[in-house]
Amino acid sequence: MAEYFEAGGTNFGFGSAQADWAPSGQQIVYEFLNEENSEGDNQIWTADTSGANKAQLTTNEFSANRAPAWSPDGEWIAWNTDDGVWLMKQDGNEQHLLTQDGSMPAWSPDSQKIVFSKTTADREKVVLWVVNRDGSGEKQLTFNFGLELEE
Repeated sequence: MAEYFEAGGTNFGFGSAQADWAPSGQQIVYEFLNEENSEGDNQIWTADTSGANKAQLTTNEFSANRAPAWSPDGEWIAWNTDDGVWLMKQDGNEQHLLTQDGSMPAWSPDSQKIVFSKTTADREKVVLWVVNRDGSGEKQLTFNFGLELEE
């Protein structure tokens, strides 16, 4: 059952889920499932902490947009879809696929790198990878001690 995401008692809407604070503390980025279509078309939204001034940043249909993460410098938002890890400016512009097959992005303190989860080629483990914000330097960080996947 979906629950309401609330911040300070303010309702962000039915179907709101994973969220992250803007470094300024004045806004939140979150994924939102459209009430009228529960077929997985989560979109990424921002709102100020009162729940006002909501803005939809993604508009792609038939893709689950999940796990938004605001960069520490406040300029970028990373998130994942079924395609991989995506990146956009904090206003929703310059959306582009950063790396394929990744999920759950998190930023380095200097906003230059993103760490993310990815399944191994044999699909038996989930391991950590890192990539530069510009998409270069992608490399695997963990190898033999990834999370074992159950069949």
